Amino acid sequence: MGNLTDKIAALAAPLARSLGLALWGVEVDRSQRPRVRVFVEDIGIDQCAGLSRLLSLSLDAEDLISGPYVLEVSSPGMDRVFFTPEQLSRAVGALVDLTLFEDLPAFPGRRRFRGVVNSADAEVFSLRLTQDDPAQEAAAAALEEISFNFAAVRKVRQVPVFPEKVLPGKGRKKSLLPANVENDKTPSPIPNQDCGLKRE
Repeated sequence: MGNLTDKIAALAAPLARSLGLALWGVEVDRSQRPRVRVFVEDIGIDQCAGLSRLLSLSLDAEDLISGPYVLEVSSPGMDRVFFTPEQLSRAVGALVDLTLFEDLPAFPGRRRFRGVVNSADAEVFSLRLTQDDPAQEAAAAALEEISFNFAAVRKVRQVPVFPEKVLPGKGRKKSLLPANVENDKTPSPIPNQDCGLKRE
C-alpha cells in the first residue's frame, strides 16, 4: 500500500507543480473499489479539473492500478491529514486526533489520542491531551505533554475548532481544548475545495 501511495505521489507532485500547485499528500483506500485521494494546497476549481485529467492519464499510462478505481482531487480541508513532520510543525496550536501503529508503554491498550500540538520537529512532536481524552486522567499531573515519534503514527488528522456559541438558556458550550489553550491560538481551518471530479 505504501509503495503504491509513494508511486502515485511521485506522479502527482510534478503534475501539480506544472499547474503552480503543491502536493499535500496522497491516500489510497482499497477497502472495496480502489479509491485514490490526492490533496493539493490552495487549489481552485479549474486547477482541480486540470490536475484530475492529467493524473488520470498518467495513472492509466503507468498502469499502477488494475481494474476500475476512483480518483478524487481536492484541497486538504479543515480536517486535513498530516503526511510529513514538516506539515505538522506548521500546525503547532492545532487540535489533532492521532492513531498509533502500536500502544505506548505508558498507556497499554491505547492507540488513539486527542490533543493540541505543543511542539514538533523533524522526528518528534508533543501533544497536550484534551479534557475529553480518557488518557488524560491516566497521565501524571506533572506530565503536561506526551511525546510521539512521527514514524510510529498511523494517521494524524486536524480537528476543526470553531468559536464557542452561547445557546439561549444553555450557557456556554464546553470547549474541546485544554483549559490553558485559547481558541484564538488555534490556526484557522482552511475550507475544503473538493472539485467533485471522480475518475472511474
